[in-house]
Amino acid sequence: MEHRLLAISGTLALAALALLVARDITPADSQQLVLRTQAIEIVDGLGQPRITLDAVGGKPAIWLYDRNRQRRGGLTIGIGDIPEVTLVDQTGRPRLLLRAGAERSRWTIGTTPASGCMMGWRAHGSA
Repeated sequence: MEHRLLAISGTLALAALALLVARDITPADSQQLVLRTQAIEIVDGLGQPRITLDAVGGKPAIWLYDRNRQRRGGLTIGIGDIPEVTLVDQTGRPRLLLRAGAERSRWTIGTTPASGCMMGWRAHGSA
């Protein structure tokens, strides 16, 4: 019992000391408060990419990947600064594409005849 109490009190004392020391540390003037990079990749426990956040080619995008490293969903800023949401099937074909603010704003689902599902919407005033 005394050994446990001693171990617990020692751990608490070290934690308190660490807090006191860390409290007085100020960031150096040379440290940036913003992380700047062109891409960030989040990986799973096996090291496989699952989410990417990038701005390669000046086109910002967030992509979600499946276990086979295939893109399955994305949020991007497309040509003409049009925001887009894309859902991709297992073969790599976009099955849902939503563009907001485009000249012909639209969303589509299952745009191939093989999908058996065809839906679409066009903004008011589009042909």
